[in-house]
Amino acid sequence: MFVGQYGAQWNHSNFRGRFWKEAVTRAHEADPTFPLDLRFYDLRHTFVSLSAADTPIHEVSRLVGHSSIAVTAEIYGHMFPTRIIETATGLGDARRVALTLA
Repeated sequence: MFVGQYGAQWNHSNFRGRFWKEAVTRAHEADPTFPLDLRFYDLRHTFVSLSAADTPIHEVSRLVGHSSIAVTAEIYGHMFPTRIIETATGLGDARRVALTLA
């Protein structure tokens, strides 16, 4: 998702140790209500939460790198309007059936 100054993808362990822990600690020092146990993954969840209201689920799915809309619907479905979830789930089911017939 993120790259360093030379274009290589960040290593999660290095990023966490070099940058994330310090950033979270500083944020907590500035505002004691800021959670010290915040995970980097929580930013992804926040992104989906904020996007769900006005971004089509297929676009959110693409942006977070899921293999299908059904994956996004299964993980984050509670954040999207019900009709969209039913449609996405139906499409995922239809795809699985089509693949078994191919």
